[in-house]
Amino acid sequence: DKGGAEKEEDAEPAPLGEEFEVVDKAEVQKEEHFHEEEVVDNLERSAWEYYDKGGAEHLRPDDVEVLLHNLGRCLSCKQVEAMVGCVVSDRRRVNFKKLTTHKKLVWDGIKDIPKKEEPKGEQAA
Repeated sequence: DKGGAEKEEDAEPAPLGEEFEVVDKAEVQKEEHFHEEEVVDNLERSAWEYYDKGGAEHLRPDDVEVLLHNLGRCLSCKQVEAMVGCVVSDRRRVNFKKLTTHKKLVWDGIKDIPKKEEPKGEQAA
């Protein structure tokens, strides 16, 4: 009777449900994946739109300088000019849609990626 029990243990078990491919851990590497999303700061944008009465989606640099001085942050004239100079376009305008839209990276998780095999150089005879 013992001999019959050993034969049952040696038999391969029947697969349950779906079959999965067995992957050697040496054949895969883990990589973090990200994607880029555009984010609009609606509070910031609504503040800019308050001053854009004509709906032109831009403000003149001198208007932006006045706004920055009126914030009460004790910024010098040179500091304000430098800040405005960073965001002025070639047309001498400040496009606030660009200032209030930012790109951010969103993490998608860690994924297993098959390792790329290094090509074996074949030498020509």
